[in-house]
Amino acid sequence: MKTFVSTTLPLLLLISSTASLAANTSPGGVIHFRGAIVEDPCNVSRTADNLAISCYRDGVTKTSVYSLEQAEKGVKGNNAIAAVKMDYINPQKTMAVLRVDYQ
Repeated sequence: MKTFVSTTLPLLLLISSTASLAANTSPGGVIHFRGAIVEDPCNVSRTADNLAISCYRDGVTKTSVYSLEQAEKGVKGNNAIAAVKMDYINPQKTMAVLRVDYQ
């Protein structure tokens, strides 16, 4: 009986202190952002063979067109307004994730 109490009591204390610690350190808080939106968002449109990205920059709408093969390989052109990378998420290549990194 002494052995049971001497091993169980410290274990119970450890469990209760861990539960108390978890309750007091729950995720939360406030994140502050500073800055301003200075340009409208870009539009991405897709045809059967191409992706077109149009962005309003410096008072004009600029458009970059990428083939689906270019997007699949990942393209970053010198004069392009964005770099694109497309990854298919199914073998039939009917669903994909498109990553657009604006320049």
